[in-house]
Amino acid sequence: MIPTDIIKKKIEENPNFCYLTKIANVHLSEYVDKIDNIVEPLTNFTGDTAYLYIDRFGYALLIDGRFTIQAKKETKNIEVVLINEISELYDYINDRLNKIYDEKKHISTDYIKKDYDYYKITQNEIKLCLDDRLFSCHFIEKLNSALDYDFKGIIFDNEITNEIIEYNKQRYKDYYIRQSKRKLFVLDNNKKSISKIIEDCPNVYITFNLEEIASITNLRLRPSKINDSLLFKSFLIILDGTMYLYTDYELENKNTNKYLIIKNYSQYYDDLKSINNSKETDELFSHYLKSQLTVKSKQEIASFKRINEQDAIAMIKFIYALKHFDFDKNTLTEYSLKKIVDILRSYQKGFLSTSFDTIVAYKENSAICHYSPKFNNSKVIRNNGVLLIDSGGNYIGGTTDITRVVSLYKDKNKIPKDIKHYYTLVLKSLLSLSNQKFPDGYRGAQLDIIARQYLFNECLDYGHGTGHGIGNNTSVHYGNNTFSSRVKNDESNVLKENQVQSCEPGIYFENKYGIRLENDTYTKKIDKTDYLYFETLNLCPFDYDLIEFDELDKLDIERLNAYNHKVYSTMKRYFKADILNWLRDNTLQV
Repeated sequence: MIPTDIIKKKIEENPNFCYLTKIANVHLSEYVDKIDNIVEPLTNFTGDTAYLYIDRFGYALLIDGRFTIQAKKETKNIEVVLINEISELYDYINDRLNKIYDEKKHISTDYIKKDYDYYKITQNEIKLCLDDRLFSCHFIEKLNSALDYDFKGIIFDNEITNEIIEYNKQRYKDYYIRQSKRKLFVLDNNKKSISKIIEDCPNVYITFNLEEIASITNLRLRPSKINDSLLFKSFLIILDGTMYLYTDYELENKNTNKYLIIKNYSQYYDDLKSINNSKETDELFSHYLKSQLTVKSKQEIASFKRINEQDAIAMIKFIYALKHFDFDKNTLTEYSLKKIVDILRSYQKGFLSTSFDTIVAYKENSAICHYSPKFNNSKVIRNNGVLLIDSGGNYIGGTTDITRVVSLYKDKNKIPKDIKHYYTLVLKSLLSLSNQKFPDGYRGAQLDIIARQYLFNECLDYGHGTGHGIGNNTSVHYGNNTFSSRVKNDESNVLKENQVQSCEPGIYFENKYGIRLENDTYTKKIDKTDYLYFETLNLCPFDYDLIEFDELDKLDIERLNAYNHKVYSTMKRYFKADILNWLRDNTLQV
């Protein structure tokens, strides 16, 4: 049965059926395997973050500002709802539940008599169905408390999830078989030994977080294709000096670690029940561990610097090729360019996989924040407009994430002034935040405004955070070191020394173009002070053709010159002849 028919049958059986789901799996991972994605087959929405609410009145896709344009393009006959705060989601669901109840009041007495059983409804009979495996306990508690008193009662049901997952397994049969054959390997640069983590664990620690499990065990899933995720489905229990890893993947090396015992994935729930109730997870250790895993060791920071040089080789070659290719005489699409940049990365030393699905977006598609071109549905590139490339790689040594916007106009004089103006504004935003010094203990929520100030001054903004933490071959979005006014402004978001995070301001004009510039940074302590600053890791020039230099002030120019000097002095040894000359010309001091 296809997913939409599953929902249709549920509504036919019970006209008061109300259902909430989201793009998630039982591990609450940000990036969900397409086997586990139950929103896409119901809506055709291919973004990576969304809630889906369904009742007899229809479907509602609830998304944040990153996906508004994309959702409208990809979905039909579905209400697209923008939610800026999670409280808006709760309010929306409450309103929909009230709509079901209120409908009864507007139906004529004759019609009610005609089909009385169908409409015999009280508020207590209206229940919201969801799969509790896909939502945190905190979310469920907050949602339940936000509903009107008479609507209390959420039904937990995983039947729909299971049916759609089985549907996806058949739909992506070859993919499912290939994934099941992959094996686990030990990542070389473990920053904290398993034995030390076990020593620090006071009682029992249980986690289903895949990024955390990968970091603790130092295991990753060997990629079989360029864009494979390195995370693996698993659960972890630390108990009495031993780590129990529950996964169906085999180890490349059976003698990985004497502290680690591998068990079947399905055995986790039975073992969880058998743990003595007196052995509770220590919350202090949980917070300690999470903070430790977001902070990189000195060895890791050195590795991040090294792999960013490798990553820059690929990006510089790619941008050089874009600037010298005649797109009017040769047919290339966004998807073609996506494959090219991925392949260039794969040639670099230590490359494992792309760190996320590469974004290559031309003209109006660049206004879609998380746009990803498809083989049979992507734009043909021509010698005009701007191209946005947001991409990154997982390497032995670290993870990268970088965004550049490139002008494809062969005649620089034909570049529209508005494009140059907004590119320059976004560049100023990036330079401003990534060069900011701040007191130890500050949070990303407090620094976010530094990047947005230039856009605010023109009554503009962007619908996403300014930056995110970056993991080490786990997830490109990892940790609480996030720049956003919407995240909690508390201790969980404090910036610490040797954390790695992105800075990526942008501006988007629907059906026209979008501009986003992104560099990764790491936090450093200023000697003999209680202040921190950011050091930039990426080493790829900006597009001089798009900069309106008259709009840069003295400090902007100093920061741009310093960055360009670092790029050229570090990367010149990797290139020769024409490409070296191009790199020099595009990092000249202003």
